[in-house]
Amino acid sequence: MKSTRLAIATATILSCATVLAVGVAALHTASRNRGGIHTYNRQDAALVERVQAAVRDHIRPNDIESLVGAEATVNTWRPELAFGTEFVDMAGDPPKWAPPIKIHSAKHVMAWPRPVQLKDRLLRMVGIMWDEEDNEAVFAGALLPNE
Repeated sequence: MKSTRLAIATATILSCATVLAVGVAALHTASRNRGGIHTYNRQDAALVERVQAAVRDHIRPNDIESLVGAEATVNTWRPELAFGTEFVDMAGDPPKWAPPIKIHSAKHVMAWPRPVQLKDRLLRMVGIMWDEEDNEAVFAGALLPNE
């Protein structure tokens, strides 16, 4: 009888520990994945969230940089920009498994460098692309070196 109780208690503790471990792992994954975009640290997660909020809340392009809290490094809405995205090649992030970013097909682009330094040394960016009908989409990518 005593060994049966011990076996039941052990099984109960193990199942609770398993449920707790799965819950913690899911919470960790959710905190590192913002709307399909993998984030690397708190500052990166905050930047990604602000860019996503601009699209979610339908913020006008003139007001997006203010909401994000930084001037976009790439902003084809600015008339003084001498070049657009024609000199930029971008892979999805992470480059090994994320789909490529079709930045050249965008009508307009705003993008910010992400506060991330990884071993591959590629500059990570998060931004917004507008298509010909002015539909917005958030993207995260890694700038590829010029060949």
